[in-house]
Amino acid sequence: MPTVDQRIPPLLAMATALAMLAVTGWQGYEFWQTESGPGPLGESVSTVPEPQSRLTIPDVSLAELPLFGDAQAIQPQTASNTRNLPETNLSLVLRGAMAAGGDYPASALIEGPEGDTEVYQVGDRLPGNALLRTVLPNRIIIERGGKLENLYFPETEATEGLSLTRENQPEPETVAPPEPRQDEAASGASPGDQNRRDEIRRRLEERRQELQENN
Repeated sequence: MPTVDQRIPPLLAMATALAMLAVTGWQGYEFWQTESGPGPLGESVSTVPEPQSRLTIPDVSLAELPLFGDAQAIQPQTASNTRNLPETNLSLVLRGAMAAGGDYPASALIEGPEGDTEVYQVGDRLPGNALLRTVLPNRIIIERGGKLENLYFPETEATEGLSLTRENQPEPETVAPPEPRQDEAASGASPGDQNRRDEIRRRLEERRQELQENN
């Protein structure tokens, strides 16, 4: 029986170890190339962010900026600059008015097309898709379709209107509308007119008492 050279097993073991080292080294080399190679979109270039440019302060005077809005645009409507407004053609009748003063909001008694008289405050919507904007002693200003219009006390029924104003007084004072003409006074007011006036006065007085109780 032929004998096996005793040097072969150590040589085989050494060759196997060298082969394993070679394979491991090759895998490591491929991994290194993968990590250090160019990316999918081309070579990766490290960029240094540019320093931010210095902010430039605009040469604007703060006094010229409308920080609190345009004073002319928000100027409230007064009696002088609304006297020439057109008179509304809505089927509304002004029966009473209480101008704002102190803690008392402005309100008005307005009769609608159906004959119902209701109390409205500034900002309330009126019949006819209008808004109550301003209440003055002798008239009110309403807004309809973006335009301002006047609504006065009825001239032929002056005795039916009642206005409550407040001018440096602790309580709102009652101011009657202009006196009727002599021919109207001679004929005398009908019971229906007097009852209407009493009802308007009562409702305005109730409105004033409600405001006093709330304050």
